[in-house]
Amino acid sequence: MEQNKTAISVKNKAIFLVSFFVVLLCVLFFIQGRRLHGEAIDRILEQRCDSADLIINSIGEYSYGPFKKRIVNMLENNDEIVKAFAARNRDMLYQVALPKYQALQHENSEFYVMHFHLPDGTTFLRIHWPDFHGDDLKQVRPIVQAVHQRQVQLSAYEIGRRGIFYRIVQPVFDDAGTYVGALEFGINIDYQFEAIRRQTNAKVALYVDAERWDKANSSSHDDFHQVGDYMVHGEDSEIFDLLPAGYNFSESGSIIQTKKDISYLIHSHDYLKNFMGHEIGGILLLHDISQILEEKAVFIRNFLIFSLFLLTFTILTLWFSFESLIGRLESSKFHLKKVVAKLRDENLAREHVENALLENEKKSHDLLENITHGIVLVNADYIISKVNSAIGRMCGKDEYDFLGKFCYQELRQRTSVCPDCPGKLAMETGNSHTIRWSREKKNEGELIVKKTAFPLPVKNNKPTGFVLILEDLTEQQQAEKSLYKFKHIVDASQDHLSFVSSNYVLDLVNKAYLCAHKKEFEEVAGRSMAEIYGDKVFFQSAKKHIDSALAGSLVRCQYWYEYPDLGLRYMDEVYSPYVQEDGEVRGIVISSRDITRQKMVESQLRKYENIVSASRDHMSFVDRDYVYKAVNDAYLRDSQKSREEIVGHSVASLLGEDIFETTVKSKIDQALQGKDIHYEEWFFFPRIGWSCREVHYYPFYDDNRMVSGLVVNSRDITERKEMERSIQQMQKKEALATLASGIAHDFNNILGAIIGCTEMSLLDMPQDDNSFKHILQANKAAYRARNLVKRILSFSRQKEGTLKDIKLIPLINETLDMVRVTLPPTVETRVFIETDKDVMVGDESAIQQMILNLFTNAAQAIGEKEGLLLVGLARVAAGDIEINEKKKKGPYLCLTVSDTGCGIEPNLWDRIFDPYFSNKGVSEGTGLGLAIVQNIVKNHGGMLTFDSMSGKGTTMKVFLPCHNERILLEKGVEAGYDKDLYDI
Repeated sequence: MEQNKTAISVKNKAIFLVSFFVVLLCVLFFIQGRRLHGEAIDRILEQRCDSADLIINSIGEYSYGPFKKRIVNMLENNDEIVKAFAARNRDMLYQVALPKYQALQHENSEFYVMHFHLPDGTTFLRIHWPDFHGDDLKQVRPIVQAVHQRQVQLSAYEIGRRGIFYRIVQPVFDDAGTYVGALEFGINIDYQFEAIRRQTNAKVALYVDAERWDKANSSSHDDFHQVGDYMVHGEDSEIFDLLPAGYNFSESGSIIQTKKDISYLIHSHDYLKNFMGHEIGGILLLHDISQILEEKAVFIRNFLIFSLFLLTFTILTLWFSFESLIGRLESSKFHLKKVVAKLRDENLAREHVENALLENEKKSHDLLENITHGIVLVNADYIISKVNSAIGRMCGKDEYDFLGKFCYQELRQRTSVCPDCPGKLAMETGNSHTIRWSREKKNEGELIVKKTAFPLPVKNNKPTGFVLILEDLTEQQQAEKSLYKFKHIVDASQDHLSFVSSNYVLDLVNKAYLCAHKKEFEEVAGRSMAEIYGDKVFFQSAKKHIDSALAGSLVRCQYWYEYPDLGLRYMDEVYSPYVQEDGEVRGIVISSRDITRQKMVESQLRKYENIVSASRDHMSFVDRDYVYKAVNDAYLRDSQKSREEIVGHSVASLLGEDIFETTVKSKIDQALQGKDIHYEEWFFFPRIGWSCREVHYYPFYDDNRMVSGLVVNSRDITERKEMERSIQQMQKKEALATLASGIAHDFNNILGAIIGCTEMSLLDMPQDDNSFKHILQANKAAYRARNLVKRILSFSRQKEGTLKDIKLIPLINETLDMVRVTLPPTVETRVFIETDKDVMVGDESAIQQMILNLFTNAAQAIGEKEGLLLVGLARVAAGDIEINEKKKKGPYLCLTVSDTGCGIEPNLWDRIFDPYFSNKGVSEGTGLGLAIVQNIVKNHGGMLTFDSMSGKGTTMKVFLPCHNERILLEKGVEAGYDKDLYDI
């Protein structure tokens, strides 16, 4: 009775304990399973959203990217459009631009707007609406106003009178580089909206800010309705009406449910941005996730049912089986003594078997010696009782060294029975067992052996031992290892690898392929390519590549492919022929690599490269070893070097050791320490000569936030520096002119007193007086001084120019008299006048300034050494000089100024008329002299030529129209003269 109570108590405790652990394991398994299932669903939803973002960005780039280049190419390749726009000829512009507009509309039906804008913000011509022009768009087209200000191409989305358009605005310049206005392309986004809906297979809606829509859109659109602060336009308005009233369209992840129990995941993409980067709307996608949520509910329900069934079954099983189990445990004590006795009998039987084995030992020895495999006889205690000579050769030991020793010590060098011992298993099961075993064979490398154990006859229900047969598999195992390594390498590859036989059957694939396609090996192996991918994909795409590879060609292609979990991916695929030893192609190896990220990075990189290449600043990247790693086109163009001559070379080798050590190195070192460095310095470039640069060094941080190099941005500020210096020089000249004018006035008063006193003295003095001659000379000198003062006053007055008849001969003599007083005595001047018809029409002050600049340049070229300044004036016919069609056909006055000075180097001939260019010292010139001369001559309808030889001198020739041949323009005497053009 007491034994039964104890059994019942043990039974209840066991049932309770086991039931508790079963319930605990079910709960933990349920929680873990639900979590893993939820994470898998979240990854699927996230991949859908990422795939939709990629599709939207790709469609936007491919839809509008080509138009950015088309608008530039249209202006560069159609001069008649630019000329008509610059001339403000609306009819001609419409006539030449209309075919281009129709061609663009034929290519893309959503292309709608071709619009020419004037710099003042008004409309010049709408090709799509030619009768409506002249309206002010300053407030309506902010992107156009931005292009007028910046004069660079801009593109962005914008809400207009007729809806949402993608606008591309390109600045337009005439042949002289003058900005004449802007050209606008406008593309309707409906096509893009439909393409997104079709490729994402989701319900798509367009949303825009309601306030922007009401202010900018003057037309009513019934297909837009308001949801909160946004206007929404979608294919299924009833579903979008389920959105909460205050829904934030910039967030994603919400789930809504329709009356038909269809659940949608909301995903928003802030796609529509204006040219300033401000969001004006976006794309809203509703992904149908009803099936996913239903699968999740089914999973939870089935799991709960399974857990309850498992728990009930366990409790019932324990309840009905524990009672008999405990009873059997009690009865096992009784049988234990019988088992011990039986074991003693078996030991006696084993002794008899061993005696029999000893009797047959001699017979078996001869048989064992003739077997090539190693034979080992082991007793039940794992002691070696017999070996043949083959085992000695195999292990590199004498065969007698094995006898009487444990098999696991001699064969495996272990201190206990091997866990995988085939002999142990053979004795326990009564069947043969085989394993592979390896060990280091002395001086011969690794020994690989196949061990097969056969049980010896059982004596007294006890095993007596086993026979171990060792087969040398070293060479076979090495081959198998090589094959396994190769298979491991193939399976470790992230590329999708497969082998296709010549009959288009897929024989082998690696793990990456199976994971990407969510299939098991048995589902694809032995099946045809058409069966796996479908007839359409196989016959339209894959088959032609496979046939080319089977013909012996290496084929490579790239394409988009949608995988079950990965979504839409861009793949790089290579078809390689598999050629056997007989030279025949028996199949192909297909390698597919996912280059989606590379494709996106390359696309983004091309954008950055275009931005950097378009910059006129010098941009480069220098690493920590002061070596150039990248440069932009502007740097290459000005340095007149190829990219290979700069990239990979040190900064010192490009700039020179002196400049690098004294100017650049210390600043680079500071930037490499994390500082932003800014300085100004003069550098020499082969194409542009000396240039003052504003240089910025920006540290470049790698992924570990360490400075791995620096970005160098160098901007040309030479013109600004020259302008600042020229302004200072002009201010000095104005001050000197004012001072000279004041001194001249005072000096003129003194001369008036001298002239008056000398004339009165001459009246009172007889002519035969000795002093009369001296006073007369003083009076003449005072008159010459007064004329000189008048010329100084006339030249120093800054009056507006007026056109009148000018006699050049007196003007040349007067100006030469002014220059002579500044010339050293070593310089001789000569004048050759070959005509008396020296009248022309022009601004006397400007002509005198031109002559003075030519004389001054000639005098400075001679310097302090001996030299000759020659001035000539002649009348020439138009046929004796080279003139273009726009020049006058009548005779010209030719003013020639020659010197015997230093001359001009041939490499400077193209630049001597550039403003602020000078090869003189800093204190010797401003670089404006010849630029002013050229503009004065041009504005008087003339021409300017020169001839120079280094070290021999220079000759300047100015051709000015004669008086009786001048042609006046429509607005009277102001023809051919614009003071602003030479008043630099």
